[in-house]
Amino acid sequence: MGVDGILPWTLPYDWENFKAVTKGKAFLMGRKSFESEDYLGSDYKNFILTRNPQLKMKPNSQPIHSIADFLQEVEQEDEAFILGGGRVFAEALEMGVVDKMYLTLVNAQPEGDTFFPEVDWSQWQEIDSFYHPTDNRHAHDFYIKTYIKKQ
Repeated sequence: MGVDGILPWTLPYDWENFKAVTKGKAFLMGRKSFESEDYLGSDYKNFILTRNPQLKMKPNSQPIHSIADFLQEVEQEDEAFILGGGRVFAEALEMGVVDKMYLTLVNAQPEGDTFFPEVDWSQWQEIDSFYHPTDNRHAHDFYIKTYIKKQ
């Protein structure tokens, strides 16, 4: 979910959880996610899906040309993360290379121009769910859910 290249909400606990879960892991993201003002880069490795060889890289970042190339680069890693955007998520799900998803489901319906793709939920099993209510730091309540692909 995004609008004009950024998330339409600020959820500090979600960011804290994201950083804890992904610390030291490799990321794949599309160019627009890489260039967004709320860019979240890995402290380890960032692979940027782009066809532009002139794209200026940030620290710990390198261009990559396909999801298949990314999978080769991280085949020795215990876990790697696909951060989006929408088309990158859709392609990875369509390829069948995603076996686990960490999703934040926000109780809000803002305008947006980027969305998480449709998912066949019959193929996924929820294994964890955490609820966070609204409070003085969070304008929206939300769930952080973990899903694994059914065998």
